[in-house]
Amino acid sequence: MNSYIADEQTPQMDQRINFNHTAAQLIAVIIIVVLLIPAGG
Repeated sequence: MNSYIADEQTPQMDQRINFNHTAAQLIAVIIIVVLLIPAGG
């Protein structure tokens, strides 16, 4: 029963970490685009 709970919690942590990593990449890309558009224009 304990192993089942541990296995059930692990994917949730992985999804949370992946979501934060993806959000950080998305924010970084947006910042780069916002900084490059005025320079290129």
